[in-house]
Amino acid sequence: MCLMNKELKQEEQKNENKPVVYGRKKIFVRHVWGIFQKKRWISFTFFASLFYILPWIRINGRQPLLFDIPARKFHIFNVTIWPQEIYLLTLTLITAAIGLFFSTAVVGRVWCGYLCPQTVFTSIFLEIERLILGDRPAQMKLAKVPMTFNKFIKLMLRNIIWGIIAIFTGFTFMSYFIPNNELIDRIINGNLSGWALFWFILISVFTFFDAGFFREQFCLVPCPYGRFQGALQDPNSLVVTYDKKRGEGNKNLGIKGDCINCNLCVQVCPTGIDIRNGAQFECIGCARCIDVCAIVQQKKGRSPDLIRYASENEMKGLKTKIIRPRLIIYAAILTFLISFILFKIITRPGFDIEITKNRSLMYQKMPDGSISNMYFVKVLNMSEEEQMYMIKLKDLDGSIITGENPLKVKSGDVHDLTLTVVSKPISNEAISKFSLVLERIDEKGKGKSVEERTTFLYHE
Repeated sequence: MCLMNKELKQEEQKNENKPVVYGRKKIFVRHVWGIFQKKRWISFTFFASLFYILPWIRINGRQPLLFDIPARKFHIFNVTIWPQEIYLLTLTLITAAIGLFFSTAVVGRVWCGYLCPQTVFTSIFLEIERLILGDRPAQMKLAKVPMTFNKFIKLMLRNIIWGIIAIFTGFTFMSYFIPNNELIDRIINGNLSGWALFWFILISVFTFFDAGFFREQFCLVPCPYGRFQGALQDPNSLVVTYDKKRGEGNKNLGIKGDCINCNLCVQVCPTGIDIRNGAQFECIGCARCIDVCAIVQQKKGRSPDLIRYASENEMKGLKTKIIRPRLIIYAAILTFLISFILFKIITRPGFDIEITKNRSLMYQKMPDGSISNMYFVKVLNMSEEEQMYMIKLKDLDGSIITGENPLKVKSGDVHDLTLTVVSKPISNEAISKFSLVLERIDEKGKGKSVEERTTFLYHE
């Protein structure tokens, strides 16, 4: 009982310098630099730069990525996705999810540690805070003292820089939906729409409070990935692991462990966990504990891999299997999805036809005994230029009656027309299946065609 009270008292002393922020203990993160942090910051720099720079690039007078919601067009480099092709975006998201499953099965939460926007912005804000307020000991000391002029100035400077980054982030985010030159013009002239202003403010405020104050709580509370990542891993997955056998030694044999209980692995952890307690869902795989422990072990003349990326099987003395059924299945699904998306993008004709049968007048008998059916047709030109089309019948002996055939459709237009199909009755047949073929007849796209199946009703 005395031992338990002593341990509780020591734990309270450890946490007494951690002020409560928004109902939680604030985590003061110690700076560390090592081989994995270099890789992380290369990744951070690349993707953050890509995010901020892309809206300022122009290819053929247009941004490489522009999600034009009012015009219902998603421009992705030289590819324009139309509402009728939204399934391609859905498949892309599914592909990204399968890719996340694959990476998790191989190296755990590498996405969280190296690529997740939450991690990227939180890391940037942490570095700004360290440069202004100092490293962990200085921040803890500053947090304990009452508000002074010096403390106020430092906190204000930190918040101003955070605010500038947050506002620029909100502006950049909106630039993927409204071209940035147009967005600037609207802001200057006060013509920004209510919804655009709402999202601009929301993203800016969210970035400021999330990366500046909420931080690890986003990973621990609303983000579901940490909760189900265990189901995606297996004993062969490489995750951040503490070698407990080597670290603790064997007291019965008098063998001392390599861990010196410096607690630096806890001090550098952005989620405040102790990796020595084993696998925990709070671990985001940032490898900061690996880098700091390697520095300590090297100073002691020991192997630097006391904490390292390792599999559960490796810790049990078994061989880690790189190729396994789970990865083969993920790889096969990824290959199929990527190939299918690329195939659909490369082979798409750039136009489409939609047919709706007139339900108010199912069929009509003509004076000469022939049968007519009426259809409402939409012709979609999904290219960047005006095109000429001809509508033809397939698998039906009949003719088309319409005032527009051939027809000209401007770039991006949806052309509506009504047409009547006339055919001679077939004995004992009530319904016949046929296709309306939309063929491009201008010089640039001559011969390309799409078709849609529908029905012809002779009698009920």
